[in-house]
Amino acid sequence: MKTHMFEQQGLGLAPFRCVAIIDSGPGNKKSCDHCGAGIRYAFEVVSRDGKSFNVGSDCALKTDDSGLRATVNRHLNALRRTQRYQRAVKPLLALLAQEDVRTRLAALPNPRGEHGRGNTALDFCTQVANDDRLFERVYKEAVAIARKAAL
Repeated sequence: MKTHMFEQQGLGLAPFRCVAIIDSGPGNKKSCDHCGAGIRYAFEVVSRDGKSFNVGSDCALKTDDSGLRATVNRHLNALRRTQRYQRAVKPLLALLAQEDVRTRLAALPNPRGEHGRGNTALDFCTQVANDDRLFERVYKEAVAIARKAAL
């Protein structure tokens, strides 16, 4: 049986599990405990014997450990989804920050009618801006409504 690369490095005993992702922020880099490279997103990994260490996604994905790779990929996909949402929601938040737009939206009915939560277009747009799962489905509609109210 092949020895795990993290085990060879003395980082602990296999199996390993990823327990968290740590964002050190822009310009602040941690270093990978396996290869020493600077990493912004550190994956906290725990070994069977309880040792905890941080590795970058490149090192985690190079292992032959399919469970660890799958967990790291889930974390990366969630991170990417959050980053996409944060970029996409900015125009809607900018519109909702304008008091005149909020006033006009509050006077309009919820475009989803009885199916929507809240009674006004302001309720709808605010809910969409604050719910990343809902945002992915209806953000274009919410942005269009808010832009129309801004005119």
